[in-house]
Amino acid sequence: MVRPDAYGRWREDGNEVEFFFEFDFGTEDLTKLASKLYGYQKLAAATGITTPVLVWLTSNRRETTARRALADTVSQLDRPALVPVATSAADLLGDSDENGPAAARWLPVAGTSPQRTGRLRLAELARCWPHVKAPPPKQSTPPAQAQPAARTELAAPNPLPPLPPTSRFRSGGRP
Repeated sequence: MVRPDAYGRWREDGNEVEFFFEFDFGTEDLTKLASKLYGYQKLAAATGITTPVLVWLTSNRRETTARRALADTVSQLDRPALVPVATSAADLLGDSDENGPAAARWLPVAGTSPQRTGRLRLAELARCWPHVKAPPPKQSTPPAQAQPAARTELAAPNPLPPLPPTSRFRSGGRP
């Protein structure tokens, strides 16, 4: 349904957000980039898991144009709440210590979150979309009390036949 460039989970100050990451090199048509949101909506509907989509663009200028295309597509989705979207641009300047993806550089796309002004830190996005549930915390069990997991046997996949050799030469002869 979708092929994100990455998947991530960020924890900070008691907030946690999972996200899909789309990295835009500036070579893809923006309508094609925005049309990917239909696949993310389909995935969220099929799995019951709403996961924000973060789009990293090459420049502030491209981000401005992309945001229009993304907002237009969000407005056409059947269930826009299933696809929270935020954007950032690589050329946004900040403190040298605050220039990474966790910095206050994310701007939610209209229609995907309550109205907020200004750029948000990655950890703040978790509060921006309260309907997105954070994954349950992993419960750690002390090793002495750990129960062995039930074994599940999976059948090996059928092997594929080898591909025929690719050679410029006919077998048995000289070129």
